[in-house]
Amino acid sequence: MDLSTAACRLRLYRYTESVSRIALGLYRRLPAAGTPPPVYASRLVMRVARRVHRVFADLDARPFLGEDARDEFRRYAALFEDSLSRIDAKVSSGRLAPLPPPRAGRQFRGHSATLRIGVFIGSFDPFQMTHLAAALQFLASDRSTSDIVLVVPEGAPDPRKPRKTDYEFRFELLRLQLEGVFSPLIAPLDIGAGADTIGIVERIIALSAGRRLELTHLLGSDALALALRYLDADIASWRAAATRHGVDFHCGAFVVPRAELRYANDSETVQRSLRRREAELARAANVYASRGLSFAVDEKSLAMPSSTDFRTRGALTIVFPADAVLARLELLFRYAMNRPWAVRPEDEGPEYAI
Repeated sequence: MDLSTAACRLRLYRYTESVSRIALGLYRRLPAAGTPPPVYASRLVMRVARRVHRVFADLDARPFLGEDARDEFRRYAALFEDSLSRIDAKVSSGRLAPLPPPRAGRQFRGHSATLRIGVFIGSFDPFQMTHLAAALQFLASDRSTSDIVLVVPEGAPDPRKPRKTDYEFRFELLRLQLEGVFSPLIAPLDIGAGADTIGIVERIIALSAGRRLELTHLLGSDALALALRYLDADIASWRAAATRHGVDFHCGAFVVPRAELRYANDSETVQRSLRRREAELARAANVYASRGLSFAVDEKSLAMPSSTDFRTRGALTIVFPADAVLARLELLFRYAMNRPWAVRPEDEGPEYAI
């Protein structure tokens, strides 16, 4: 092995450290039936962890689920447990103070003069556990200062996605996965009807009238180029909205990197991909800094399936298996109409956009 190849592999390892632990360690970390959830110092995080643990533990009582389906659902359990442990440390040390989410059309509750909010906006067609993993990693990161993640589907027409499912259905499926489980850490907010990213953030600003709003836009690395393209127009619109509503507005972006690089077979491809990604992130950091905006990249990469897998491959086991969701999917599982996401045809490349 020459030095350039060794250096490349070392950089790849450092960049996708979490991929090794997740992709190689998931099978060893599947929770055994009947095992109690981990113990957390924060009562709030403990409540969320118990709800999540109960959802995965209850899979063993679903006779229509095969063992392969249960295993695929549980592969996310290790991701969620790791993030909740780090969130617990932040809550216990006072670095994260969970914020009661607002109801649609109503302002934020509580008495804090400063709102530290992460907003996750996307098509979410459908919302699924890779999105959940990204939101939890964001809250868990030491580079994040937000106290809550609000998840909002875009409701505006998108000519790039003519077959996008209607907003009401996408929001309902999102709500069924989050409500009563992940709140107040991650919460759905029904303010996306007819709105794109600009309009959704303007509505959040209106809900924050009279306060300081520190808003972080949570992005998958696949969405970064689009965010940069519209950044100036977005910021101008949001600052105007903040002036109208008396909001002391501060914003930035937090990027969760994709980790598809582990599939590259030769050092040259890896080096080229790493250089391109590093250049994209460096350029984005410079653009945000030049506009007085914060910018951070998660220290952990995320390598899990996308919503495309759900739609094109029938990979139903990437949706969080809450009771209300499984009730709607039971027919498909009983008649083996679902497909696994872990095994891919040899001629199909990986696609892990979140």
